[in-house]
Amino acid sequence: VPGSDAYVDRIKALRRETEACVAVYRVLQGSALLVDEVDLVLHPLKSELNWPLGDKLPLDFTEGEDKTGLRWRIPFLLLDALFAARGAPLVNESLGASPRALELIATLREQLEAGLNAQHLQAAPHLLLLRREFYDETLKPLLARWLVLVLTQLKLRKLSDAEATEYLLHRKVPADAGQRLSGTQQQMLRLSADWLSAFLPHVLSRIDRVHYGLLSPAQLAAALKDQPQMPVSRRLLAVPFVGKDVPSKASEFSHPDVVIGLSIAAFRYEGLRKSDLLEVLHGLRTQMASQPGPYSRRPACAKYRKYVEHAGAHVRGSRAPADPAGLMLAQSAVEIQAAERGRRTRKDIAAERKSSGGRRKSSGEGPIWRQAGSGGGGGAGAAAATATGGSSGIERLTSWSSAATERLRQTSIAKAASGRDWGKDVRDMGSFVARISSRALRALGAATARCMQDQGQRIHSANSELRRHKAASSDPNMCAGLGAVARGYTHPKRGEPPPPSQPPPPPSIPPSAPSEASSRSLESIPSPDSPTAERKSGVLEPPPPDLFDEDVLPLQMLDLGDPEQVDQLHGLLHKVPHVVYDLLNEHTFPKTMEFQETKLSASGQDLGGSVLFPLRLRFSGP
Repeated sequence: VPGSDAYVDRIKALRRETEACVAVYRVLQGSALLVDEVDLVLHPLKSELNWPLGDKLPLDFTEGEDKTGLRWRIPFLLLDALFAARGAPLVNESLGASPRALELIATLREQLEAGLNAQHLQAAPHLLLLRREFYDETLKPLLARWLVLVLTQLKLRKLSDAEATEYLLHRKVPADAGQRLSGTQQQMLRLSADWLSAFLPHVLSRIDRVHYGLLSPAQLAAALKDQPQMPVSRRLLAVPFVGKDVPSKASEFSHPDVVIGLSIAAFRYEGLRKSDLLEVLHGLRTQMASQPGPYSRRPACAKYRKYVEHAGAHVRGSRAPADPAGLMLAQSAVEIQAAERGRRTRKDIAAERKSSGGRRKSSGEGPIWRQAGSGGGGGAGAAAATATGGSSGIERLTSWSSAATERLRQTSIAKAASGRDWGKDVRDMGSFVARISSRALRALGAATARCMQDQGQRIHSANSELRRHKAASSDPNMCAGLGAVARGYTHPKRGEPPPPSQPPPPPSIPPSAPSEASSRSLESIPSPDSPTAERKSGVLEPPPPDLFDEDVLPLQMLDLGDPEQVDQLHGLLHKVPHVVYDLLNEHTFPKTMEFQETKLSASGQDLGGSVLFPLRLRFSGP
């Protein structure tokens, strides 16, 4: 406050600083300047000093209800068109589904090939612009049409496509544009035109790891050792390089749009570092923890699943494997669900018994599995039959297993890969199995394991599902039955043939063993090699060895402290453009795209005039 003691002290301090600067200036005015390597000192881009002052404020188009992240989303989507023309997938899925966008990408691909053939562009080490005229005459009009599609998607719909293209190419706007466009939309158009005319050709003419690049983990560790207070922007964004793989020691790019463009290009060319990938995964885990519902339906898990699928792999449990065991369980569970929906009531059962003279219906009606117990009750009927010494419950369950195996032989493996969530079918199967008595369950497990083991099939995903149900169950009967089904099924390693067909060890049977009739029913299941077993060509062939090898753990099961898991994910995801986009859009740019309103700026050119030294002696060379 003027007049206060603090104000007076501040004025006195500024006066002392000014007097010291005047004394230094008088000394310089009476001196001569010797300048070595004058070509380097007077270079405006190699001897520039920028010293920002004041509080950091967010850049325009980085915050706000309708413009969050537009400062970097527009250039990312613009560069994405060039990467897509070179074969990379489009990050924006809606643009990837647009016929106009796909037609533009195809035309852009043709023009890039023509430019490479005419040596206006260079393909190694990456796409590099050699002739600015080729960009202005050929690439710029196509990219302007692409930007119109991007701006239309960003709700810039007050101008026609022709009017927007004319402004992007020639800065010509309609007379009434001020009335039709809001201030934000006008800024959006100006930013897009600046990128198309100035920033994009500059980015395309720079070589990654020569003119700019990311600090590698080793370079980052060495820089942090020398400068523990190194700015966050230098750690996370592209920095100037002074030679091949030699980053500058402390300098950064001063223009925010230049650093945005070069950082996008660096991440697309070099890929994510492990620290970058961990930041994305930690963010997804944090989002997942705050989202309700099953893991498979949470948005964070769905985004992670898309990352993995874009990399050409699959998250474990997210697809229906082409496996005969999965096919049998899935098809049988469908029957179970259908029969459960049509469960008969006690009155229906009593009416059926009365009409049939007190006898239950024969096994020709309804799904096979429903005939396992009495009255449609499942476990209760089977338990009653076995408790009285009868074998009808076990025999009917054995018939169900045999029929399912026969259907397995007659259905192609390709049908199993129909995209059904077969994990849910297995869970439904487990809930059905839990209602079956111990003897019937053991018979079902032994019969199913015997049939499938004889065919040389191995389960991978079914194993984990069945063991999970087994671990979650406190019923010893269910644990024993599921163990009989799950034992001995391991997917063959890559390049190894399936192990020879060997019968599995018989499940342990308690003292109350099944009756002789039920044992005969188990032995009556036809062998795959028997003459009565009909086999179609290719139906029982094992899945390819690498079918499951690319499956990765789901997000909720990841251990981000496990180096082996992190290495696997990094090798899979580090160059997926969708992961790069989310890193920059949600983590890196929001942290770094800030500016200070005041800065001190100087360069070596200030030494070339008479402002500081009246006499200047300059030389260069050896």
